[in-house]
Amino acid sequence: MPICSIITDDKGANMPYFKEDLMRYADALHFTDPGCELLVLGHITCHKLLEISPLVRPTTPHVADWAVR
Repeated sequence: MPICSIITDDKGANMPYFKEDLMRYADALHFTDPGCELLVLGHITCHKLLEISPLVRPTTPHVADWAVR
């Protein structure tokens, strides 16, 4: 399951809630504290997987640029 399907609605817009936690403020741009924590955790996890596993590769070039910074 693509991760985007978890955080976006059927039109592709970001959903403000994940499960029962508010992830984004009403401006739909800025993250709440739980949203920031999830974003950072995802970034660290992605970076570590790219670093340690030759089997894990990004599916698009821009993801690779973002993940290794």
